[in-house]
Amino acid sequence: SIYYDGAGYSLRLYGGHVSEITYEGKAKEEMILSKPLSSSRVHLRLKLGKDKMYKFSYSEDGRTYIPVGPAFRLERATWTGAKLCIWAVQKEGLVSSGYADFDSVDII
Repeated sequence: SIYYDGAGYSLRLYGGHVSEITYEGKAKEEMILSKPLSSSRVHLRLKLGKDKMYKFSYSEDGRTYIPVGPAFRLERATWTGAKLCIWAVQKEGLVSSGYADFDSVDII
């Protein structure tokens, strides 16, 4: 996720595991890493392998991509399981005027 703390932007990677596979199942999530960004504009890449492992990378210039975090295994779980997506959220549950503007999503 791209996170703004009032002073600057950072790229954050979260990992989690669904522990109760039901419609409203329980899940545990933790921040794996946080890297400072020079601006709010960033290119994100997700690479999914034939082995069902996926890995993230990012670029601030659109040319050089830097891998971030470990590889994750695509797994079935609740409605969120085995679905890769891009979305905007305010994780702290506070009132926010923030937004996300996605220029494009390319699937190749």
